[in-house]
Amino acid sequence: MEMLNEIVARLPQLLSSGELLPALLLIGAGTSIFLIADNGAQGFGLLNGIFVILGYLAGALVTAAGLYQAYLTLAPVAAAIPVVPAS
Repeated sequence: MEMLNEIVARLPQLLSSGELLPALLLIGAGTSIFLIADNGAQGFGLLNGIFVILGYLAGALVTAAGLYQAYLTLAPVAAAIPVVPAS
C-alpha cells in the first residue's frame, strides 16, 4: 500500500513533466475506438460487422500500447521506492 501511495504522490510530477501524457492519450484513444465500435455493434449487420471487429481490435491495440507506455514510465518510479521490510 505504501508503494501505491508513493506512486500517487509522484503522479503530479510525472504529469507535469509530460512523461505520462502520451500513455494517457493512447489509453483514451483506445477507449474511444472501443466506444465507436460498440456503437456500431448495436446495429450489427453483415456489412458493418467487419468494421466493428476491426474497431475492437484497433481499440485493443491502441489501449495496449498506452498501457505499455504507462508501464515503461511508472516502472522506474516503482523501482525507486525503497522497500520497507515487514515487521
